[in-house]
Amino acid sequence: MNINISSVSYSNNQSPSIQHDKHHEVIIQAQHTNEIAKAQEIKAEQEKEARDDLLEKSIQQANVSLSSSNRYFQRQVHEKTGAIIYTLHDSSTKEVLAEFPQKKLQDMIAGMWEDMGLFIDKKA
Repeated sequence: MNINISSVSYSNNQSPSIQHDKHHEVIIQAQHTNEIAKAQEIKAEQEKEARDDLLEKSIQQANVSLSSSNRYFQRQVHEKTGAIIYTLHDSSTKEVLAEFPQKKLQDMIAGMWEDMGLFIDKKA
């Protein structure tokens, strides 16, 4: 009975190489996935900035239109909920005439979130 040792050792030598290639391929795929995720984050941030710019320009344009009636809009972000609140003010008295959505409602939502433990520490 004859056994060809060269063919046995040849196939044994191929196994580590194949495993190494697969491991290398997995690393490359992971790097590619990370690059895609970073690109998506950058794109989302750019879109958010574009929306914010558009909203700011809209507020400015509305304020130009409202100036003749002694009114102006202000835009602010609620500290705890992150909701954008628009307030309509009287130019002469600085009185708040309307809020969209109401700050009190956002405060209630924030309170409920705190009670349910839904706030996550962003520093972590």
